[in-house]
Formats: sequence, structure tokens, C-alpha cells
Amino acid sequence: MINELLTDETAEFDIARRAFDHLAPIRADYALVPIQDGFNWEACASDIRVPELYLVVFRSVRREDADLAMLKEFDDRAFEDAQQAPGFLFYFKGQITPERECLSFCLWRSRAEARSASDRSAHADAASLVTRMYESYDLERHRLHQQDGSLVFERLPG
Repeated sequence: MINELLTDETAEFDIARRAFDHLAPIRADYALVPIQDGFNWEACASDIRVPELYLVVFRSVRREDADLAMLKEFDDRAFEDAQQAPGFLFYFKGQITPERECLSFCLWRSRAEARSASDRSAHADAASLVTRMYESYDLERHRLHQQDGSLVFERLPG
């Protein structure tokens, strides 16, 4: 019975991972609006059957003198590492605006798995660049769940 439940859960997680491969911005100002308003979440989530997901959103303003090559290198390594972490679903890396604003996010099966992945060395290395590369940043954490056929975003404290 436990093996059947784990198999069902794994299958649903694989379906969710494939569904979010099609997640994309639906408006040009996606980096500036609430996360639920800037992307085609409903289209991607309509067929998934997982009880909840966990979303970490990174909104930032880059310094004018930020080393873009270094940022890309560290971000790429953190992304590659995250893909190997249990519970990873999707990563979005946004384009920088003329005002140097940017939005990126990671979608996870659970908060615990996201936290565990944030302890991995590549993520810690990327996080160490924050004060040198960004004028400001904000981390948003959200619990996502289905309610009455819609995807609900519940912002969580720090």
C-alpha cells in the first residue's frame, strides 16, 4: 500500500514537472506585478493533482556595475545543482528591465526540499554575491494549492 502511494505521488510529481515546462510570462511587466498575475499558471496547473507546491521568488535590482558574467556563471551552477535536488520542479530566469529590475523563481514540491536545496554549495555560492551585485532584493515565499479548480497563491512569512 505504501509503495502504491509513493508511486502515485511520484507519477503526479512527474506530471507537474512536465506541465510547468510550459510556464511563461503573459505580460511584459511580469517582473513588477504579483507573481500570480504575470504568468500562465492556470494553463499549466489545470491537469496536475498534487496537494500543494512551494514557490520561491527572487525580485532584484542589479547594481550598475554588477559583473554579469560572474552572475551568470554562479546562477548557471546553482540551477544545475537545483535540478539534481529532490523536489525541484521548475526554474524561471527573467530578463532584466531597463531599470535593472529582474525576477526569477524556483518551484518546488515542498518547502522542506527547497530549504534543503538552498543549503547546497552552488546555491550558497550564488547567494554570497547578493550584496555585491544587487542594489536591493526581496525573497517571496508562496504556498500554491488548488481550490475549487483554481490555483491559489498564499504568501508565507520569511
